[in-house]
Amino acid sequence: MNAERLHALAELTLDDLRSTNLLAYLENLHVALKHLVGNPAEGSYQQSVAQALADLRTSIEASRIDGLPPGDRETLANLNILPCIGSDVMNEIDELFAENQMTPSIVKDHLESIVDRVRQIQTSLEEMASAFAYFGIESEHLDPGDCELSIEIPRDEVQNSLAPLGVELRRLDQILGPFQELATGSRSAVPVKAISTSNFLFTVELDPDTGALIAEALAWITSRYDEVVELREMVERLRGMNLPGEAAAIESKGRARVLDEIPRFVEGLLQDRGVNLRGQGRDNEITTALIGSVRALAKRIDHSYRVRVRALPPEIDPEAAESETTNEVEKSGVFEKIAEFGSQTDYLELHGSPILFELGDGEIEDDESQSASE
Repeated sequence: MNAERLHALAELTLDDLRSTNLLAYLENLHVALKHLVGNPAEGSYQQSVAQALADLRTSIEASRIDGLPPGDRETLANLNILPCIGSDVMNEIDELFAENQMTPSIVKDHLESIVDRVRQIQTSLEEMASAFAYFGIESEHLDPGDCELSIEIPRDEVQNSLAPLGVELRRLDQILGPFQELATGSRSAVPVKAISTSNFLFTVELDPDTGALIAEALAWITSRYDEVVELREMVERLRGMNLPGEAAAIESKGRARVLDEIPRFVEGLLQDRGVNLRGQGRDNEITTALIGSVRALAKRIDHSYRVRVRALPPEIDPEAAESETTNEVEKSGVFEKIAEFGSQTDYLELHGSPILFELGDGEIEDDESQSASE
C-alpha cells in the first residue's frame, strides 16, 4: 500500500471513531460495569449497564467500517485495527457478556483492555495524521469529475516475477480496450495513477463512460457469481472427501454458468451503447473483443483479483445545470451508475480454489481458440 492510500484509510478510520464516539461509549459501559461489580444487588446499576450497552450498539451501527471494501478491511486487519472497531468489537463484547453472565467482573476486566486498545488506536491514528501532514504526504482522493479503476493482482498469479507481471499488465490493457471503444468510439492510452506493492495494486485513470461500463460488467459478474461461490465451496468439500470426479463435475457446472450468459450480457451492452460504433463496420469484432474482456474479468475475479471502479461526481453550478452547456456526462447520470454498480461489487468474499480455469485471458486469439475447444 502506498503512503497516500494509507493516509486516506487512516483519515477515514479516525473520522469514523470520532463520528461514532466509540471510545466514549466504551468508557461509559466500563464505568457502569465498575459500579455493578461494586454493588451487584443495586438494580439501577444493572439498568445502567443495559443502557450503556444499547448506546454502544447504536453507535457502532452507524459505523462505516463494515461497509468498506474487502481490501481496505484486510489492511485494517493487518494493522490490528479491525478487531477494535465496527461490528468486530461489538461481537467481542457480546461474547463476553454471553459467556460471563454471572461474573460481570470478568467482563469489566476484559472491557478495560478493549478500551485501552481503542484509545491507543485513536491516539496512534491522530499521530499518524499529524506525521503525514508534517511530511507533506497527501491523502489519496478523487477530484470532482474523476474516475479510476483499481486492479489488485495476487502475487502468486504472476509467480511474483517481473516478466509474468509485464505480460499480465499488457493483457489488462487489452481487457480495458473494448470497453473504452464501446464507451467513447475509440481507444487511447490508459494513464497510470498509482502503484502499490504489498500486492501488485495498479490504479489507472478512466473516462467516466468507460468506468461505468466496466463497473456494470463487474456488477453483472458479481451477480452471477453467487452461485459460483457456493460451487467453489462445494468443490473444496468434495476434494476433501477424496471425490475428484464429483468435484470436476461441479467445476464444469460453474464454468458453464458464467460462459453461457456472457454473450447475452455483451449483446445488451451493445444494444444500449452501440451508437458510438455505428458506421465503423466493426460490430462483430467489438462483440468478440467484449466477450473476451468479460470472460477475462470473470476469470480474474475467480482468481482473487480485486477490481474496483470509483468516481466522484463533478461540482455543478445550479444555474449551469439548467443551461444547454451542461456537460453530457453530467446529464447522463453516469456517476450515479458507477456508484450503484460499485456498491454491488465491493463486498465479494471468495473461499476455496478457482474453478474458472478455462476462461480466456483477454486476448482475442486465446478466447477464440478456447471457445473452439469447449
